[in-house]
Amino acid sequence: MIDHRSSGPTEVLIVGMAHLTADVPDAAIAAGRDRLLAWRPDLIAIENLPGHLVVEYEERGGAFADFPVGGAAIARACAATVSGLRPWSVWRARRVALDVDASLTDRVIGWLLAREPENALLLPWREADLPVAAVEALAELEQAPSERIRVGVAIARELGHPYLVHFDDHAGVELLEHCPDGWDDTEEAYYRTIREGTRLPAGSTDHDHWRKWVDVGTSPYADYWEHLESGGRAGYPDPSGVVRVRLAQWRTRNLAMAARLREATGLVPGGRVLAVVGSAHARPLRAALATDQHDLKLLVPGDLENLEPAR
Repeated sequence: MIDHRSSGPTEVLIVGMAHLTADVPDAAIAAGRDRLLAWRPDLIAIENLPGHLVVEYEERGGAFADFPVGGAAIARACAATVSGLRPWSVWRARRVALDVDASLTDRVIGWLLAREPENALLLPWREADLPVAAVEALAELEQAPSERIRVGVAIARELGHPYLVHFDDHAGVELLEHCPDGWDDTEEAYYRTIREGTRLPAGSTDHDHWRKWVDVGTSPYADYWEHLESGGRAGYPDPSGVVRVRLAQWRTRNLAMAARLREATGLVPGGRVLAVVGSAHARPLRAALATDQHDLKLLVPGDLENLEPAR
């Protein structure tokens, strides 16, 4: 269902952040999370693979075999806890999960089989009739330290959102299958060289991650990540071509993610979309969405310092 919020532009706030770990206390992100909550986004997107890509990557094998990132490993494990309970494809499972007339148990199982378990956390899943293994898996996921849970799920719950948009994508990974053996050694050498010559600007205190998120949206930090992941690769002396292949793969991935994020904006025309991603993605995503989109207004975290009331 399209939620037409206003005739104005659709605001897209891309928040790049270092992936949160258990070493980051909740107190360090509380102020930033509260600011994002006060902005009252109509839709929240997280750096997780859409469930159908989890299934597709598993089936493709090769460079995609046992894909560990984008939440894929957790999604596969959670789906396994309810395997065989319902004869649903990943797409059928998603339709059931979104059906407000379906039973709570079916909706929770639906999200698990749809390989988007974070969305199951937005339902009162403890009241569902689930296998013990599924209950334990969801309880463990709920306590995960990642920004997907502590920022994405937390804000979505507060605002009563029915789901989180999963917009990660690893298009281009198949390029790595054309690289010679030992290509990762070349990658490590590249990163060492670039990091020795280009230092990350001095950051804000670890006690307030909001300041870190604001910093990622500023030129010195954005320039650093852009040079590390993209710009430095173009002229790097590498006769094997591996570094350039990785550049193509990285930009392909971000273009695919930007396309998924752009698609999501169509669900809330004139509304507000919050995208929570790793630091290095922020600038490529903004670049992809900055030209000829016509009804988008791109924001950075610093724009929330003088927060306007939610529409």
